[in-house]
Amino acid sequence: MFVSGHAQRAPTGILAIRIYRVICVLLSYNLCEIYSNTQAGAAFAQKTLRQLKREQTRNNDVSMIVYSGDTYAVFDARFLIGLLIRLPQDVLYRLRPHFLVPKMGTG
Repeated sequence: MFVSGHAQRAPTGILAIRIYRVICVLLSYNLCEIYSNTQAGAAFAQKTLRQLKREQTRNNDVSMIVYSGDTYAVFDARFLIGLLIRLPQDVLYRLRPHFLVPKMGTG
């Protein structure tokens, strides 16, 4: 980062996070480019969003992105739910405030 020709030092942690994110974006882009050059990638690119959604619904392919601080992961929904319901009760109790659960039987 440069301000008025002088180097501005970012805190090491913030700089590392920014570099990590840039690397992740570049790797993702390169992987997409490589995948699009394969036969499967070309077939995937020809599908419309509606076709992809229909296919996911038919196969029950649902993925969830889980964020924790500045880190994230993509999980298959069935795997994630299975993981969550196997957590110890004390952990589930601590997680409860972080989940939006609709009120049942009100109205």
